[in-house]
Amino acid sequence: MALQVEQAPAMAGVPSITLSEGCRQLLLTLLLLLAALSINAGVVLVVIAALLRPRLDEHAPVLPKGALLRELHLLVGGGAASLATGCLSLIWATSARARGKSRRRAAQPLGWMCLLLQLGAAGLLLALALLVEVRLRAFQTVFHAGFSRTLWRYADTAALKGYVDRTQARYQCCGALGFSDWFVVDWYPVTLFVARYLEVVRQRQRFAKLGQRRGNPLRASFAMQQYGSEQHAQLVTAAIEEEMSSQQLQADLLAAKQLGFSEVPFSCCDPESPQWCRQMFVTESAPHYRPPANLTVFTAGCSDRVPALFGWYLWLAGRAALAVAALQLVMALVSRYWQTSASSALAAGRHLSPAPGWLIPTCSGLGI
Repeated sequence: MALQVEQAPAMAGVPSITLSEGCRQLLLTLLLLLAALSINAGVVLVVIAALLRPRLDEHAPVLPKGALLRELHLLVGGGAASLATGCLSLIWATSARARGKSRRRAAQPLGWMCLLLQLGAAGLLLALALLVEVRLRAFQTVFHAGFSRTLWRYADTAALKGYVDRTQARYQCCGALGFSDWFVVDWYPVTLFVARYLEVVRQRQRFAKLGQRRGNPLRASFAMQQYGSEQHAQLVTAAIEEEMSSQQLQADLLAAKQLGFSEVPFSCCDPESPQWCRQMFVTESAPHYRPPANLTVFTAGCSDRVPALFGWYLWLAGRAALAVAALQLVMALVSRYWQTSASSALAAGRHLSPAPGWLIPTCSGLGI
């Protein structure tokens, strides 16, 4: 009675493509090129993170503690993963080009490691791209909230004053939404304010009494007894944030800006103005000065200027992460087809013969 030898089930998967040895060598050549590109892409991601960090530190006084640090760490991690996959893929593709059966078989475990690392890097970078997109949409609101509150503490410390002055001068902006924000922010020392703007003090008192009679807490908070108080700051800041979200002027805030105090810090002065900087009585006409036609201060708000530039770096980081994730997926695709085709050829005992390659094994390929 003749003995029958049970054959192992044929390896199979979908979508199946039969690859000759020449095609497999072309795939390895392509993988070498992609690996070199992956190394360069990893360096680019790390460089973007290095560019983002000092700009993040620059605006630390107005951003929540630890803001965007997770994204920076993920960006560095994604860059490191791209570097690692590129280097490992170079080593694997070089060793897999050998035509000897033993060398070809020995390259299989390293191929699995490359494939897993490529998929892991792609997943990490896709998550980073999604997270950056979410942060990009929220950054202007977060920055605006922090910067508008910082205006109230302008004269508290030299560090905060220096930050606001540097930001306004560098980004050519004034206030959160515009220079008139300074008219309703109690940034002036109260004794100097009373001595220099006595008529404004009287107008504020009348404005506050009218607000009390009408039950308007924002107007009532402009009483001099509440000058610089936390309650007054919260009400004014909330009104500024309402203007930011609605993109419309807030009536009570607009009325408060017309009480007579119209002074801004020197950092709001536009150096390109043809006239000397008029940072006091900004809205009052004078000889050869007719606002708003010839203002000598910046008119743009920092809540628009800063996020526009900083957001560009975030946008660049997100798109770079997305591009490198796509690169890793292409590398994984090439690696997978070579690996499965080479495994099929080895299983058939003819490692240089044409053999099918695939992405996902079928039940028959798993022996089920």
